[in-house]
Amino acid sequence: MSKHPCVYLVDDDRSARSGLARLLRTAGHDVRPFESGSAFLDALAPDATGCIVLDARMPGLSGEALIAELTARGVDLPLIFVTADDDPATKQRAIEMKAA
Repeated sequence: MSKHPCVYLVDDDRSARSGLARLLRTAGHDVRPFESGSAFLDALAPDATGCIVLDARMPGLSGEALIAELTARGVDLPLIFVTADDDPATKQRAIEMKAA
């Protein structure tokens, strides 16, 4: 991954990922989209800079599990959770994990 700050977009939904990537690029951001948390972790450089836009609920490695793995690796990038689920428990977990 680039040392240039970028938005790492992790979402399993292809249309959501594509739409968010297009919106962020239009706003002038360098965007790196990933279809899964595992794909993101495989490509993550230790010196990555930028922020992560993360789907809270994904099959396989969930958003919460990805955050736990990033924490274990000492990765401290700002995080924005996105989800179609308006569940109060999901919001509370995001707050507890210091996600925006």
